[in-house]
Amino acid sequence: GLTSIIVVTWNQLNYTRQCLASLKHRTDEPYEVIIVDNNSTDGTVAYLESLPDITLIRNDENRGFPAAVNQGLRVAKGRQIVLL
Repeated sequence: GLTSIIVVTWNQLNYTRQCLASLKHRTDEPYEVIIVDNNSTDGTVAYLESLPDITLIRNDENRGFPAAVNQGLRVAKGRQIVLL
């Protein structure tokens, strides 16, 4: 079944790009990517908005990892959940 992969971001654009590229090239099973951004200021949001195949949740402040994960869990559709 579908796996929901939840990624929490806060700046670190280069690592975010690498993470998403790795998921795309190394994941064979059906998956969805949910990104919860904690108010990045380094171009991460603009990059994420350019991607058609993700679900993006934008926060106006850095809510921290646990709160961001909970936001992602609320919209996840997969039978399995992966937190990155």
